[in-house]
Amino acid sequence: MSLADQNYLDCAKQLFSGIYHNSGWDGDYMLLAHQVSKKDIDWFRSRGILVKECEPIYYHLVGKEKYPPLVFDVFYLFTEEFKKWENIVFLDADIIVRSSLKRLTKIKGFASPHVIDDKLKYYFYNDINKSQHNELKSIYNLEKPAFNCGVMAFSTDIIKANMLFELKQLYEQFQQISSGLDPTLNLYFYNNWKRLPIAYDVTPEKIEKLTGKNKDKIEGIIVHLKDSELSYEDSNLSKEWHANLDKAELINVSKPFPAKEWSRLKTNVFSFKIYFSFFFKKTLKQLYVVLKVFAEFLECCVGKVGELVKRINKNLYNKLKNA
Repeated sequence: MSLADQNYLDCAKQLFSGIYHNSGWDGDYMLLAHQVSKKDIDWFRSRGILVKECEPIYYHLVGKEKYPPLVFDVFYLFTEEFKKWENIVFLDADIIVRSSLKRLTKIKGFASPHVIDDKLKYYFYNDINKSQHNELKSIYNLEKPAFNCGVMAFSTDIIKANMLFELKQLYEQFQQISSGLDPTLNLYFYNNWKRLPIAYDVTPEKIEKLTGKNKDKIEGIIVHLKDSELSYEDSNLSKEWHANLDKAELINVSKPFPAKEWSRLKTNVFSFKIYFSFFFKKTLKQLYVVLKVFAEFLECCVGKVGELVKRINKNLYNKLKNA
């Protein structure tokens, strides 16, 4: 399941190609299409991909970042129409799939990967409407970890009859300070989501920054890209993305490819290594700050002692200074 408008169709084709060629997916494929032409919709349907043509829920650009309103079409996943499936796996169109997604189809409840070093507070603006932000803080602990709704897996028994209305109501309650979809879903599933291993949402640029690992060599079951990471045509990530897009014409969902498997052990070990590298680097930075402050303190102390010696015995002070 993914989402695209007319501008993101190549991204959606690349995503479905990666799923088809690498994950061994034998369930349904679906595109939530936001104002997409009939010709382009037919491209997906001719390959066995279901298409839901979505009526826009909102029409305005979202947040300071001016996100397109199509992101809110994700709310449709939580309507009773989707209860015909037992489980839903949703992936952003800016994702590369490298391996099997089978374990995501066994999720009970709602699950998503925790974004490394992200907290709920980062999804809200604290400089626009102080009153609304204070109301938010009085209800929710904004220091809690946050998930990224670009990767979500859930069992459809969580869907309620009025869920779409509740999601819209929650977004509109904090609309002025909200960056959009991520904060709304994080509030809705507050204290009620399961954390998926980081292998299911590898963000190369961020992981490189936080852990020092080369982003072009980072593994992962799901790789979540930024547009900037595709601008370097010679990078491994860009080549992999374009190779998937080139193979999109070969998609035939009635004939699944064999899955490229990651064992549960490999998945958990990989995720542990990423978190360990992050916390190790973070600890070293904190230790450096502590040592720097301590060194400044010692320098200050030595200066005070020197002044005291100078007052008591100027000759001794001069000898120590010139030693």
